[in-house]
Amino acid sequence: MILFMIAAASVFGWVIIYEEVPQRLAALITSITSDPFVFLLIVNLALLVIGMVIDGIAAIILITPILLPIATGSYDISPYQFGVVACLKR
Repeated sequence: MILFMIAAASVFGWVIIYEEVPQRLAALITSITSDPFVFLLIVNLALLVIGMVIDGIAAIILITPILLPIATGSYDISPYQFGVVACLKR
């Protein structure tokens, strides 16, 4: 069972990289807003919706690698601040 989960996560990671999901998501979010507070609000809402479907820790593990580069690169948000906001939403 553990090997199946690792294999599924590996395939999921490959699909996300192949389809350029982080770049597309960054383009979408930066086209919506340029305000870091609105970005954090969007992150909170996304974690709320995803947290309704899957476990909170799994949601953070899936979403953080995608949204952290957007937060630090496009919005100049400290990784510590982003981590606190993401973990408090859990």
